[in-house]
Amino acid sequence: MRRLTVAIVTLVLALGSAAVWAQQKNLTWTAGQVGGGWYAQAGGFVELIKSKDPSFNIKVVPGAGIQNMSKLQQGETEIAWGLPPFIAASYNGSDPFKEKHADLRLVMNGLGFVHIQWGVPADYP
Repeated sequence: MRRLTVAIVTLVLALGSAAVWAQQKNLTWTAGQVGGGWYAQAGGFVELIKSKDPSFNIKVVPGAGIQNMSKLQQGETEIAWGLPPFIAASYNGSDPFKEKHADLRLVMNGLGFVHIQWGVPADYP
Protein backbone atom coordinates (compact mmCIF):
# COMPACT_ATOMS: atom_id res chain seq x y z
CA MET A 1 0.00 0.00 0.00
CA ARG A 2 2.87 2.36 0.78
CA ARG A 3 4.41 1.79 -2.68
CA LEU A 4 1.05 2.55 -4.27
CA THR A 5 0.74 5.80 -2.31
CA VAL A 6 4.28 6.85 -3.28
CA ALA A 7 3.57 6.01 -6.93
CA ILE A 8 0.34 8.03 -6.90
CA VAL A 9 1.96 11.06 -5.28
CA THR A 10 4.89 10.87 -7.72
CA LEU A 11 2.52 10.69 -10.68
CA VAL A 12 0.42 13.61 -9.48
CA LEU A 13 3.48 15.77 -8.82
CA ALA A 14 5.08 14.89 -12.16
CA LEU A 15 1.93 15.59 -14.11
CA GLY A 16 1.10 18.73 -12.17
CA SER A 17 4.51 20.38 -12.47
CA ALA A 18 5.11 20.29 -16.21
CA ALA A 19 4.86 23.83 -17.62
CA VAL A 20 4.00 22.50 -21.06
CA TRP A 21 0.74 21.19 -19.63
CA ALA A 22 -0.51 24.60 -18.44
CA GLN A 23 -3.91 24.54 -20.21
CA GLN A 24 -6.71 21.94 -20.14
CA LYS A 25 -5.31 18.46 -20.65
CA ASN A 26 -7.66 16.04 -22.39
CA LEU A 27 -6.48 12.45 -22.16
CA THR A 28 -7.95 9.00 -22.68
CA TRP A 29 -7.06 6.18 -20.29
CA THR A 30 -7.72 2.68 -21.60
CA ALA A 31 -8.29 0.37 -18.64
CA GLY A 32 -10.08 -3.00 -18.41
CA GLN A 33 -13.68 -4.07 -18.69
CA VAL A 34 -16.38 -1.88 -17.12
CA GLY A 35 -16.89 -2.98 -13.52
CA GLY A 36 -13.50 -4.70 -13.35
CA GLY A 37 -10.51 -3.87 -11.18
CA TRP A 38 -8.51 -1.98 -13.82
CA TYR A 39 -11.49 0.19 -14.72
CA ALA A 40 -12.20 1.02 -11.07
CA GLN A 41 -8.54 1.73 -10.32
CA ALA A 42 -8.20 4.02 -13.32
CA GLY A 43 -11.30 5.92 -12.19
CA GLY A 44 -9.79 6.32 -8.73
CA PHE A 45 -6.51 7.62 -10.15
CA VAL A 46 -8.42 10.07 -12.35
CA GLU A 47 -10.27 11.49 -9.34
CA LEU A 48 -7.01 11.83 -7.40
CA ILE A 49 -5.29 13.58 -10.32
CA LYS A 50 -8.24 15.95 -10.82
CA SER A 51 -8.26 16.79 -7.11
CA LYS A 52 -4.62 17.91 -7.39
CA ASP A 53 -4.86 19.52 -10.85
CA PRO A 54 -8.37 20.34 -12.16
CA SER A 55 -7.00 21.12 -15.61
CA PHE A 56 -6.91 17.38 -16.34
CA ASN A 57 -9.87 15.94 -18.20
CA ILE A 58 -9.20 12.20 -18.32
CA LYS A 59 -11.76 9.87 -19.86
CA VAL A 60 -11.54 6.21 -18.77
CA VAL A 61 -12.57 3.75 -21.49
CA PRO A 62 -12.83 -0.06 -21.46
CA GLY A 63 -9.96 -2.11 -22.81
CA ALA A 64 -7.96 -5.29 -22.25
CA GLY A 65 -4.33 -6.20 -21.61
CA ILE A 66 -3.48 -7.06 -25.22
CA GLN A 67 -5.51 -4.46 -27.10
CA ASN A 68 -4.39 -1.62 -24.81
CA MET A 69 -0.83 -1.76 -26.17
CA SER A 70 -2.05 -1.55 -29.77
CA LYS A 71 -4.28 1.41 -28.90
CA LEU A 72 -1.25 3.23 -27.47
CA GLN A 73 0.84 2.49 -30.55
CA GLN A 74 -1.94 3.69 -32.87
CA GLY A 75 -2.48 6.92 -30.90
CA GLU A 76 -6.03 6.01 -29.84
CA THR A 77 -5.22 6.49 -26.14
CA GLU A 78 -2.61 8.35 -24.10
CA ILE A 79 -2.53 6.12 -21.00
CA ALA A 80 -3.15 2.38 -20.68
CA TRP A 81 -2.95 -0.40 -18.15
CA GLY A 82 -0.89 -3.38 -19.18
CA LEU A 83 0.52 -6.68 -17.95
CA PRO A 84 4.30 -7.24 -18.14
CA PRO A 85 4.25 -10.19 -20.59
CA PHE A 86 1.99 -8.34 -23.04
CA ILE A 87 3.93 -5.08 -22.75
CA ALA A 88 7.18 -6.91 -23.53
CA ALA A 89 5.59 -8.87 -26.40
CA SER A 90 4.09 -5.66 -27.77
CA TYR A 91 7.37 -3.77 -27.62
CA ASN A 92 9.31 -6.65 -29.20
CA GLY A 93 6.69 -7.61 -31.78
CA SER A 94 6.31 -11.10 -30.33
CA ASP A 95 3.18 -13.28 -30.37
CA PRO A 96 0.31 -12.24 -30.15
CA PHE A 97 1.53 -9.01 -31.80
CA LYS A 98 2.38 -9.03 -35.49
CA GLU A 99 4.60 -5.93 -35.38
CA LYS A 100 6.73 -4.05 -32.85
CA HIS A 101 5.08 -1.35 -30.80
CA ALA A 102 8.25 0.60 -30.14
CA ASP A 103 6.53 3.95 -29.46
CA LEU A 104 5.69 3.05 -25.85
CA ARG A 105 7.13 4.22 -22.56
CA LEU A 106 6.70 2.47 -19.21
CA VAL A 107 5.68 4.95 -16.54
CA MET A 108 5.35 2.81 -13.40
CA ASN A 109 4.73 -0.70 -12.19
CA GLY A 110 4.27 -2.68 -8.99
CA LEU A 111 0.76 -1.49 -8.14
CA GLY A 112 -0.28 -4.64 -6.30
CA PHE A 113 0.03 -8.39 -6.16
CA VAL A 114 -0.68 -8.62 -9.88
CA HIS A 115 1.96 -6.41 -11.42
CA ILE A 116 0.27 -3.85 -13.65
CA GLN A 117 2.36 -1.45 -15.67
CA TRP A 118 1.46 1.86 -17.26
CA GLY A 119 2.39 2.68 -20.78
CA VAL A 120 2.23 5.92 -22.75
CA PRO A 121 3.41 6.88 -26.24
CA ALA A 122 7.14 7.66 -26.33
CA ASP A 123 6.60 11.26 -27.48
CA TYR A 124 4.63 12.28 -24.35
CA PRO A 125 6.53 14.30 -21.73
